[in-house]
Amino acid sequence: MAHQRRATVFLSLAVCLWLPGGAARAADPPWLARGRTGMVASDSPEASQIGADVLAAGGNAFDAAVATSFALAVARPQSTGLGGGGFMVAWVAAEKRFVVLDFRECAPQAATPERYAELAAQQSDGFSPSVYGGNAVAVPGQLAGLVEINRRFGTQPLKELIRPAAALAEAGFAVDAHYRDACKEALAVLEKSPALMLRYKVLYETLLNKGKLPQIGERLKRPDLARGLRLIAQEGPRVFYEGPVAEAIVSAVKASGGELTPEDLRNYRVLERAPIRAAMGEYELVTMPPPSSGGVCLIEALNILQCLAADVGGVTKLRSKDSDLYPAALARAFKHAFADRARWLGDPDFT
Repeated sequence: MAHQRRATVFLSLAVCLWLPGGAARAADPPWLARGRTGMVASDSPEASQIGADVLAAGGNAFDAAVATSFALAVARPQSTGLGGGGFMVAWVAAEKRFVVLDFRECAPQAATPERYAELAAQQSDGFSPSVYGGNAVAVPGQLAGLVEINRRFGTQPLKELIRPAAALAEAGFAVDAHYRDACKEALAVLEKSPALMLRYKVLYETLLNKGKLPQIGERLKRPDLARGLRLIAQEGPRVFYEGPVAEAIVSAVKASGGELTPEDLRNYRVLERAPIRAAMGEYELVTMPPPSSGGVCLIEALNILQCLAADVGGVTKLRSKDSDLYPAALARAFKHAFADRARWLGDPDFT
């Protein structure tokens, strides 16, 4: 055992970068890509290409991840954006350690459990105040996190990593089936409530294409976001947290009944946390701690699967293509993991 080396599994909850690969082959299926010096995987082909271009131009993995994330804010607005937040788990070779950054959104200072219970009791239209309207808006951490990653680990100027995303926003991103389905779902909700439609007028007129579902492959331009990204690239991130962008955010939230303040934005800080680790056979799993629920749920589910595999004679038998055990085992493992998530997990700074 003293001579056995434990492999380390690195899980990223956002952008995955894999460094060696091979040349492209004509026989590859359309969903498979290969590369010799680097590869970027994300939910958008256009964002992935932007990240790959950064690698090809001499940027490192952190540069590519930051550029890809900015591009995803353009091309994947139903999933991510500068108004959101994120986590990072990364092996930093220069420091010979894992670095974990928490840049998730946080609640405004005025938010309390009692306040949300009061708002929910006053709600008569069935739209939860913690999901719809200004009280559903938290202090965004995405931009602060990307800036921190670039400052500590990047090699390229931040403005150069923002520029491709701004160009994509101006030219328009290609609509895919997931985006079209998200638009359909959002429109179905808005059409139930004239008040909600009025509240989300800007969303309706821009990303929801004034109620006309975009066609798959159609390019959807985002000129306002292009201008905002260029402003951040030119003047720096503080323009988002203290300047005109911050003022616009606070004004919009207040107009929708929320309590976000300029101080909430100005005081936002990225946190560094310790990763959580778990032994998985000969491997060590290194992943994100709370307030992310992903790492804890993943470890719990994998441990349950290990126990279930032992009960039926091993992993190979559990995963046999001729057996219906594996789907049932997966369902059971994640059922228990997510039940514990709902009951026990929260923000460790407050619970």
